[in-house]
Amino acid sequence: MNAKTKIFAFLMRSKKGLVKLAAFAFIALALYGCLRLFTYTLPMLQHDYATAAQSKRGEQTLPYYDAGLELYHNGDYVNAQKIWTAGYTLLSDQDGTIAVSRQARAADFQLLIGNSLFYQQKLSPAAEAYKQALRHNPNDLEAKYNLELVSQLIIKGGGGGGSGQPGGGKGRPKGI
Repeated sequence: MNAKTKIFAFLMRSKKGLVKLAAFAFIALALYGCLRLFTYTLPMLQHDYATAAQSKRGEQTLPYYDAGLELYHNGDYVNAQKIWTAGYTLLSDQDGTIAVSRQARAADFQLLIGNSLFYQQKLSPAAEAYKQALRHNPNDLEAKYNLELVSQLIIKGGGGGGSGQPGGGKGRPKGI
């Protein structure tokens, strides 16, 4: 009889053993929850994205997404682009592919990168970012609109047309 079988037999004979095991599991889960609260959730609520990004107890790309949005809304398009690019890089596996479950977040990052490039007057790189967003999510209407707008501006040599803002004049990325 191996150790695993002996432990299982002991637990089955002893209700006290089951109660102790359940109590231990409950305490361990509660401690993990507290650790996550203090190392990830509270820093995110306090806009301390650097601390949250260092935590291994939450979605790793979300602090990059939120930090970039804060910079974007403050008009710091260059640093927002850098933060979103770093977050986008975290989405890929070691072989450089992005899992199907992360494609929507990848599309959002690329859309936001495109928006920040647009406001930096970098129209061709913005168009490439919108194309990449559409590779991740072909149904993203905002990326389609922004790509069309940027393409028209490139053809016109950077001249006006439309509202001149990605997102149909909203001036804000998708979901905001």
